[in-house]
Formats: sequence, structure tokens, C-alpha cells
Amino acid sequence: CIAIGAALAADSWKALFGGSADPVWYTTLFLTVRVSFGLVAPLILAIALFVIYLTTLAPGVTWANAGADSGDFIAAAATLGVAHPTGYPSYLLLARLFQLLPVGSLAVRTNLLSAASAALAAAVVALLVKKTYGGARRFAWAGGLLAGFAFGLSPLLWSQAVIAEVYALHALFVALTLSCLPLGLVSVGKPRSLAACRRRPEGARLAFPTETSLESAATQGQALSYAVWRNRLTGLLFGLALGNHLTTVLLAPPSLALNGWDGKRLRLGPALAGLGWMAVGALVYLYLPLRARAMPPINWGNAATWK
Repeated sequence: CIAIGAALAADSWKALFGGSADPVWYTTLFLTVRVSFGLVAPLILAIALFVIYLTTLAPGVTWANAGADSGDFIAAAATLGVAHPTGYPSYLLLARLFQLLPVGSLAVRTNLLSAASAALAAAVVALLVKKTYGGARRFAWAGGLLAGFAFGLSPLLWSQAVIAEVYALHALFVALTLSCLPLGLVSVGKPRSLAACRRRPEGARLAFPTETSLESAATQGQALSYAVWRNRLTGLLFGLALGNHLTTVLLAPPSLALNGWDGKRLRLGPALAGLGWMAVGALVYLYLPLRARAMPPINWGNAATWK
């Protein structure tokens, strides 16, 4: 809004006090509106879903929607303890941050993590669908927003968005991991993965599902740099996702294969680099033995030892 207002004000000033309107302001206005819509549409979707979740949010500890572990998660996060196996360190740390909010009861604050995670997961799904659609832009946005709302209002996700459970956060981690993979429709001969960027030296470009600006990378150096950082981010997110739910491991083979595939064969270098960053993210599991040593009230299995 500030950019649009500045453009219109400057254009009006030139028209009133001399000189013709500079076409650059119209270009700035058009680009600002286009970029703003790309950011605002998913944000509005997330806010709308979050408000819907708030109207049905569990008012406290509940066993509804198969949420029998809610009490364990709330107490373990509040005491920085260790929840039931597999410990769920990523969830506990994020839940503890939400418990610091100055609203509602401890249980309600923890439930807010699930609501926020589900809303953001739906927004990421909308962006992912939009970016991987190869047709007209307006149809891409329509399909993306429709997919986001359908996913966010699906009975299964909605049921987990209103209780203290790990599955809404799991959905967010999976959506973010998929958005970082080299997915999407690209022109023939344009490499998408880190391995493909390294194999093709001239003018290679990538189609990224999370940043429109990255799609316009015109040089091999730019494309390689983006691919390297995307590979790192994918691995890091994957490792943190493992700290929330171990079923994320099912995404490991396609994730490593996509980043290591150069269009003709699988290269081990990019795949091993991604595996290394996964290990970095998985270091969140150090939370379990470190906190177990402090003997918190909730300390399943006493993970301070190997016994």
C-alpha cells in the first residue's frame, strides 16, 4: 500500500506541477500490485483458516479427535520435559514458545500452535499448487487457493488443528519440505536440481516452487547458488521435521533423489550434501538427553542414559 501510494502521489505531483507522467511509475505500480497479490493471497487464506480454527479450538486439555496425548504434550512442553517416545523435541520447543503468549490458559496457548501450523500448511499448499501449475496465471492462483482451502477445511486436518497434537505441525513441515524440492513444470532442457545445475554450465535456470524471482535466474552461477541454498534448506527442514514425527523419513528417498538427479543419472555429491544438512536439523534430538539430565517432572524413559 505504501509503494502504491508513493507511486500515485509522485505521478500526481508531476502532472500538476510540470512534466508528463513518468511511465516508470506505472510499471512500479503494476509490479507492486502483482507481487503484493502473490504475498497477500496466501496470507489472507492463512488468516481466514486460523480464524475458523479459533472458533472451534479446544478450550483446554481434551481427548477429542484422537488427542489422547494432549495432556502429555502440554505438560512436557510447560516443564521442558521429555514426552512419550519418540520424544518430539521440535514440537515441544515450539509449543513452549506458544505457551509464553499472554492469552488464555496453558492448554489453549498450546492448542494455538496446532491452529497456526495448519493454517500455514494450507497457505504453503496453495503456493505449491500455484507454482507447479503450468497454465495461465489466473488459473494457477484459482487452483492454488482452492487447493489451500480444501486442504485446510478437510475434516482430518481441521480435527488436528484445534487440539494439542503433533500432526498439524507435521503437515506444515511436509508442505515446507515439498515446497523446497525442485518441483514444477520447466522448459525442456532447463535443469531443476543441484546436480543438474552443476552438470550444465551455460545459462541454466531453475523453477522453484517458493520464489517467483528465483525462476528468472539467468546464469549458471545464480542457478547453482540458489540450488545449493535450497538443498541446504530442504535438508535442515527435513531434520527438524524428523524431530516432530519420524514418518517424515518416508520423504528422504525422493528428496535426496530429486536433488541428486541431473537429468541423466543420480549424482552422490548433492545427495550426500542434503543428507548432511538433514543430520544438522536432526540435532534437535539432543534436546532429549540434555533435558532428561535435569530430571524434569515429565521424563519418559529417562533418556539421559543408553539403558
